[in-house]
Amino acid sequence: MRIIIFSLLTLVAFTASASPDYYLAGEFNGWTPNQQAYKFQEDGDIYTLTVSELKGEFKITTPYWEHQYGAGKALVAGETYKCTESGNGFNMTIADPSARNITLVFDDSNKTVCLLPEISLYLVGDFNNWQKLPAYRFMESGDLYVLRTHDFSGAFKVVTESDDLSLGSADIDALGENEERYMAPGGDAFSFAGLATPGKTIKITLNPSGNISPSAIRLPEAQEEKEEFFTLQGIPVSNPGPGIYIRRIGSKTEKIVRTP
Repeated sequence: MRIIIFSLLTLVAFTASASPDYYLAGEFNGWTPNQQAYKFQEDGDIYTLTVSELKGEFKITTPYWEHQYGAGKALVAGETYKCTESGNGFNMTIADPSARNITLVFDDSNKTVCLLPEISLYLVGDFNNWQKLPAYRFMESGDLYVLRTHDFSGAFKVVTESDDLSLGSADIDALGENEERYMAPGGDAFSFAGLATPGKTIKITLNPSGNISPSAIRLPEAQEEKEEFFTLQGIPVSNPGPGIYIRRIGSKTEKIVRTP
């Protein structure tokens, strides 16, 4: 899952010291304090860990329980909690037991923990009446968000499901084929005139580069929609002769009759 982090840069003088390693331990792994799969990734004083799911009580700890932190709370996405160092107690849970793709952020400097919400991104615009529809939801592909869709035109933006983030143009509004533009929260809508060659599909790629904001949008990689034929039993046919077939072009299928 990609996350949004707005950082405040502060310059201070300090004596360099080795950064600790932090892990997540709890009922889900028998309170084992140093499992590699549950090691936080360090970025200065900020430690981040993403897990597919998290059940029961847990704490943040160093490899051999030298330090352990908890908030004694059921964590709610988007909220920040002050942590307490304690040998016992102050265990945490996830308020939503059905939550998936959970990202925890531990601030070692301020000793706080935050549960980041999962982000769903949609393409909205003139072409779909600015509605968040399943067909226009981006899919995560490694570190990228990718959407493949039919040709469209007009003004558009990328938004989250809850409308707490709207990504638009950071500079130039008009976007052409195979161009890359940076996006900005609250930016103006992009405009797209459509593909120069009809009968192709569009692939839109968001490259968060660690964050969604700002993000680069590449629109589009135009692709030919391949025409495929199948028998009524679903068997592919490379060179169809006269007869009844199922024809597929991209995501569209139809029954056709070929005559001599």
